[in-house]
Amino acid sequence: MNKKIFIKVNTIFKALHNWEGCDIPEVMFLKYPHHHEFEISVKMYISHDDRDIEFICYQRWLDNFLEVSFPEHNLGSRSCEMLAKMIADASIKEFGDRDITVEFSEDGHYSGGVEYAK
Repeated sequence: MNKKIFIKVNTIFKALHNWEGCDIPEVMFLKYPHHHEFEISVKMYISHDDRDIEFICYQRWLDNFLEVSFPEHNLGSRSCEMLAKMIADASIKEFGDRDITVEFSEDGHYSGGVEYAK
């Protein structure tokens, strides 16, 4: 049996974003900056059940990463999927190559993400 052990960390980041390239008539308003409460969920695989990455340490790192990356709380024209990839790539760089899933949600209603599996 193949056992995989993981931690899951959730955080919230309030910010603006927009979709510059929107060409869908019924949602043209998405071209302009609008506010969301982004909910970010990261599921990261760890090497043992005594945790090589502590929940609290990872959440502090993630919250700091978001603040440093977006000090004005404006995500620009990045999609949820782009932002999830950005977090996954930075997490792997910081914590080592491992399976990771990042989901980036707009107000808890819509989400996109990325999953890396070795």
